[in-house]
Amino acid sequence: MRTSRFLAALGGVLAAAGLSACSLTAPRAEPVFQAPAAESAPEASPEPGEAAGGEAPAATGTPQVLRIAQVAGLSPIVVNGKGRTIYRFDRDSNDPPAATCVAECVKTWQPVLAPNGVEVDAGLEEDLVGSVERPDGDQQLTLNGWPLYYFHEDLSLGQIAGHGSGDVWFAVSPAGGRAEKSGDDPAPAKKPQVLRLAEVDGLSPPSW
Repeated sequence: MRTSRFLAALGGVLAAAGLSACSLTAPRAEPVFQAPAAESAPEASPEPGEAAGGEAPAATGTPQVLRIAQVAGLSPIVVNGKGRTIYRFDRDSNDPPAATCVAECVKTWQPVLAPNGVEVDAGLEEDLVGSVERPDGDQQLTLNGWPLYYFHEDLSLGQIAGHGSGDVWFAVSPAGGRAEKSGDDPAPAKKPQVLRLAEVDGLSPPSW
């Protein structure tokens, strides 16, 4: 009887020991390894002149203005908002638009740029106004595909000193062509090539 109890007790101890051994040796399920999530890098501060997110800041300057003006001796021409004459270059291309005045050329003939947009006055067809990328990356305004320029020797309102230069530079017409001579030539005693200010409202002497 005592032997039976002893064996029973011994069996219980062994069973418990077996369970304990199982609990010690059975592998514990580990979670699947996952690479730690990369820490979010702090958002870089925008560079000067660049909006957050890498977007260009909204334009805050004055837009370029194109308008029609009449000068003595020529058919209507296009000028900027200050009355400065705008030209086209016959060696450029308008289909497709391409500007070929580069390097030394731009010291005399400055491209008409519009980094803050463009406004077109009445009489000019807005659909004719566009832009072309120059070799330096600037966007140059075009009229009917022709790249537009200023002449560096035009120093006064309505001056057209560059018209006919080299027989390839001409004041540009509202349709993008060459301005043509008109029969409205001034008498020799009169001051030549002065804008009729009544046709260009709100202009003051330029400061370019």
